[in-house]
Amino acid sequence: SFDLVKEWFSDLWKKEDLFWIFHNAKFDLHVLCREFSFTSIPEKIGDTLIAAWMLSPGSHVLSLDEQVRIELNHVMIPIADLIGRGKSQIPFTQVSVEKASEYGAEDAVYTLRLWNKLFPKLQEAGYEKFFFQMEMPLLKVLLDMEQTGIALDKQKMQKLAREMEERLFFLEKEIHEIAGEKFNIASPKQLAEILFDNLGLPEIKKRSTDSSVLEELSVVAPHPIVESIMEYREQKKLLSTYVSVLPSLILPKTNRIHTSFIQWGTATGRLSSRDPNLQNIPIRSENGKKIRAAFIPGNPENTILAVDYSQIELRMLAHLSGDKNLIAAYLNDLDIHAQTASAIYGVSQEEVTSDQRRDAKVVNFGVLYGMTAFRLSRDLKISRKQAQEFIDGYFNLYSGVQEFIAKTIVDVHEKGYVETLSGRRRPIPGIFSTDKMECKMAERMAVNTPVQGSAADLIKIAMIRISEKIYKESLPLKMMLQVHDELVFECPKNLAEEMGKIVKQEMENAMQLKVPLVASVGFGENWLEAH
Repeated sequence: SFDLVKEWFSDLWKKEDLFWIFHNAKFDLHVLCREFSFTSIPEKIGDTLIAAWMLSPGSHVLSLDEQVRIELNHVMIPIADLIGRGKSQIPFTQVSVEKASEYGAEDAVYTLRLWNKLFPKLQEAGYEKFFFQMEMPLLKVLLDMEQTGIALDKQKMQKLAREMEERLFFLEKEIHEIAGEKFNIASPKQLAEILFDNLGLPEIKKRSTDSSVLEELSVVAPHPIVESIMEYREQKKLLSTYVSVLPSLILPKTNRIHTSFIQWGTATGRLSSRDPNLQNIPIRSENGKKIRAAFIPGNPENTILAVDYSQIELRMLAHLSGDKNLIAAYLNDLDIHAQTASAIYGVSQEEVTSDQRRDAKVVNFGVLYGMTAFRLSRDLKISRKQAQEFIDGYFNLYSGVQEFIAKTIVDVHEKGYVETLSGRRRPIPGIFSTDKMECKMAERMAVNTPVQGSAADLIKIAMIRISEKIYKESLPLKMMLQVHDELVFECPKNLAEEMGKIVKQEMENAMQLKVPLVASVGFGENWLEAH
């Protein structure tokens, strides 16, 4: 019976000398903690899913079935053989014990065999230390965060849904009036007919009406219908992705939303989030801000504490490139965007306007992503010639960055991969392509990965350090979300400043770079206020 299994398994769980191997450990640990009421998890854990991802970042064949087929040349029993498909599908609980046992035993045996195949590869790649000192401790931190969840103001979200539905109704009416007829705004075919045939707007990309095309149209052929369609799409997307959905995802048992953090979802090492994805809520749009304002403490005595790294990717670029002007700016706590604006506009830093600073910010971050003069001219709504002058002005000021980019491109053409500061590799297969566009895209990826990947490693280290401190010192602090360079917590209001200082210190000392790391602290009644 289950009670016998539970007793036997619970005794095993408590043995400190055992090494537990899983494929997708976090999912299994959630199930085990729930079904067996475990309050702690084993110290020694190995995850073949994370191992496979580390060895092949960017791979889309990481499931146990696929990895076993690739690494061990064995085809696993398909789940459909047990539960069926479509309308005739049955719950797993209705599968016979014999069939379920065979299926479960095969999973267990082949997870072990897969580990025995992958672990030597991790050692060979020099990843053993990285695996056990970063990714496995991080897995436990993420498990904790997912179990904690975050509270949501349901009424606030429902009010926002009503407002957005009203706005959508108004926009739809406005778009139809401008078009001179009613049509399905969501239909690319019908929209193309309105824009290109009826209104005579230029076709940027043959009959395409995707968002990048609409953005370009708003620059090259401004028309009120384009702006309205762009807003309509944004409203519709936010409403269907977040505003209408989030309240239904509140778990009655905890009264919180519990997102899943994906450790293996990106090739750069950045964490992603799903069910729901809380990392893609726009931060600058009004509706994005209103959505963030609905995330609140679960307890009225608590506050939301948000701490984020300041310009982490630019600081990482300064460290990796060793550029003397970039490093000096950060060592002397100068305004990096004003410094760049001064260089590209040819004015003194004192004369830099807020608009010029904003343009310089686009250049500073754009260079990181290999932004071309064409793209910059589109984003800043300036001529291609001026955009090229801006890029040239940037590299005149930061020649070390230009050298870093050139060296990275040479190295990746030789090695076929790039590395983060922690030594994690990302193969760049497109670098050997004979297709010029594909090769250029691969080069941009190669330049960005050490910067973005090292920043991802940094926040992982910070999360592990903070989590260890929370447990060692029994701090009244709950880590709930990670959104790129930001960590979101809940803590008692009267301890917010003290907790903020602790988090700030851990984040700023997670790595030693050639430039100081700076984390800014905020707290408030909701996530928006805290940010």
